[in-house]
Amino acid sequence: MSEKKPEGKKGISAGKVAALSAIAPFVLPIINKMVDQLNVALQERKQLVEVPKLYLKSCPANVDEVSSVLKEYGFSCRNSMVPLNEASVKFKDCFEGQVVGIIPKEGSKVKPGTMICIRWVNQEMIDKSKIIFEELEAKKAIRREKKKQAVAKTAISVKESVKKLPSVVIRNKKEDSDDE
Repeated sequence: MSEKKPEGKKGISAGKVAALSAIAPFVLPIINKMVDQLNVALQERKQLVEVPKLYLKSCPANVDEVSSVLKEYGFSCRNSMVPLNEASVKFKDCFEGQVVGIIPKEGSKVKPGTMICIRWVNQEMIDKSKIIFEELEAKKAIRREKKKQAVAKTAISVKESVKKLPSVVIRNKKEDSDDE
């Protein structure tokens, strides 16, 4: 029969206590410094405010309205017209002065007083965007027409090929009956 070995005492032995007490003077200052840094970071995070959500595609806003609200929240504002080289189809349905973005983005956590850049479009941008849209639509129409023509051409070719088939089949039947 096997003997059961007695289980050792659970806990910290005297040797472990001695080792921990020997390194504690070196480790405690590091731990205290880390705790202090975490507390500072938490305090800074508590001071952050969220950039409010001020515009949606379904509910567009004017640059002056957005600027006014951001200032009420304590932010500094810089209005920035979107440059013409960024013209895009996405701006074709906008109105003059419509906000199309803010930096930092809505919902971001920032320090109070942070400078917010409000991006908005002018009429020249809207007009250029409409031209881009119309050009793209014209290209799509041309591609659709080319596809229609290709399909029609293929259909005509298939019809002509099918017309030839019955005459070959009929000839083969006649040749078969003549052989008998």
